[in-house]
Amino acid sequence: MDENGQRIPDERGGWKNHREDTTDWNDKGNVEIWRAAWAAYTNRALEAAGQPARLVDHRSYKRQGIDKIPSVHLGSAASQMEKRGIRTDKGEVNRQIAADNKLLKEIKARITRLYNWSKAEAEKPEGAAAQHD
Repeated sequence: MDENGQRIPDERGGWKNHREDTTDWNDKGNVEIWRAAWAAYTNRALEAAGQPARLVDHRSYKRQGIDKIPSVHLGSAASQMEKRGIRTDKGEVNRQIAADNKLLKEIKARITRLYNWSKAEAEKPEGAAAQHD
């Protein structure tokens, strides 16, 4: 407001304003607390409903130590379209991410098998490794 109590126009054709937070809703420090509480409540509800042990974790894959590409949020419109069989761009991205994660898991499993095999071969007594051919 100006000195006469009138609204002051801004450069974009609107009105100048100033927002003052009177609650802690926009405090980013609370997000972690709220997400952790939501995960705990959800897990209790799943357990009470006898659902399979599928835990909800509010942390990112990275923070959980999971080497996996996260999917993108579809939103309600795209989610409804996908349920009706209409393919969406975000749905396509998520299908590609799922395929990439599957491939990543397979590659890791092969690397683990190869590592274990090479370790077992290295631990064999001399001459034993050459006799299996």
